[in-house]
Amino acid sequence: MDFDLSREQRDLSAAVRAFTTAHAGLRPDSDASSGQQAKAWAAVREQLGVHGLLIPEPLGGAGGTILDLVVVLQEFGRELFCSPYLASAGLATVTLLGLPQTEARDRVLRELGAGEVVATAGRDIFSDHRAVTGRPTAEVEDARWSLTGTSEAMIEAELAGVALVVANTVDGPGIFAVRLDASGVSRQRLVTLDPTRSLTTIRFDRVAADLLCSGGELVPLLPGIRAQAMVLLAAEQVGGASRCLEMAVEHAVARRQFGRPIGAFQAIKHLCADMLVDAETADAAVRVAAWNVDEQAEDVRETASMAALQASAAFYRTAARTIQVHGAIAYTWEHPAHLYYKRAVTSRRLLASPSALADEIAARTGLGVL
Repeated sequence: MDFDLSREQRDLSAAVRAFTTAHAGLRPDSDASSGQQAKAWAAVREQLGVHGLLIPEPLGGAGGTILDLVVVLQEFGRELFCSPYLASAGLATVTLLGLPQTEARDRVLRELGAGEVVATAGRDIFSDHRAVTGRPTAEVEDARWSLTGTSEAMIEAELAGVALVVANTVDGPGIFAVRLDASGVSRQRLVTLDPTRSLTTIRFDRVAADLLCSGGELVPLLPGIRAQAMVLLAAEQVGGASRCLEMAVEHAVARRQFGRPIGAFQAIKHLCADMLVDAETADAAVRVAAWNVDEQAEDVRETASMAALQASAAFYRTAARTIQVHGAIAYTWEHPAHLYYKRAVTSRRLLASPSALADEIAARTGLGVL
C-alpha cells in the first residue's frame, strides 16, 4: 500500500495553495459575511474549478476521489478560506453519492457539478439518526412531500440553494432535498465562537421537498456517509494544524529575546516539536482513512473515526500552542492565531465530540465504552 500523494495530487495541492495565498484577503477578520463567501465561492468555481471534484463525470463533475478532496480541504483549512466548500463540495456531495440513485438525487448532483448551486447538509445526517423531536416533520400533501419544522445549525448555509434535511416521517427518518428559495423557508444565522464558519437555523413552513431516501433503506447507508464526512472535516483540521505549526516556527525564528531567537530556548523547542508530531501523525491518519474510503476497505469506519479524533486533538493543541509561542501578540485581533483557535474549538464538535469518537472506536475495536 502506497499512501503517498500522486504527482497529480501534489500538483493539485500546489495549485490550491497558490490560489488561497492569492486570495488570502477573503479570510475574514471578524465575520464570514455572505458577501465574502459569495466572492470566495465565485473564485473557487471560476478559477480553480474544484466545486464538482468528487462528482462522477457522467453527472458533470471531475470524477475525483476522496483523497483528491482531502488535498483541497487541507489547503483551504490552512488559510481558513471563507467559502462553503466543506458543506457543498464535501458533506452534501458525499451524502448524495451515498444515497440510492434517483432522478431527484442526480438532478442536484448535476447542479453541483456545473457550479449552478451551493448545497448544505444537516449535521444530524452525520450523528444520531433515530427519530427525535426537534427535526422537521415530513408529510405527503397533494401527492408531494411537505416539510414543517426547524433544522438547527445547518453548516455554511447562507449561500445555499439546496439543503439536505433529515425529517421525521411515518416510516422513520428520511433525507430530503429542499430548495431554499421556496415559499415558506426562512433562515437565521447563529452567533457562534468561530466567525469564519457560519451556522444557520432554517425554518420550514409546509415547504415542498424531494424525498431522497428513508426508513429501512436509509439506515444502513448512514454509517458510510458519516465516515466520509469525518475524513473530510479531519482533512480541514490537519490543514489548520500545519499552518499553526508554520506560524509558530516562523515567530520562534524571527522573535529575539536576550540576544537570541526564542526558538533557541528549550521550552519553545519542546512546544514546536510537540506541534510537529501532532500535525504529522494527524496527516498520516487522514491519508490512510481517505485511502480506505477510496478502496472500500473493511475498516473504513474505524480508521475514519481514528483520523477524526487524531485531527481534532492535533488542531486544538497546535492552535493553543501557537498562541503560547507568540505570547501577547497572539491575543490581539490583528493576529490570526485567535481565528485558528476558535476554528479548532468549534470543529471539535461540528460533527461529533471527541468523547463520542473515543467511545465509538473503543466499542468497534472490542474495548467497550470508555
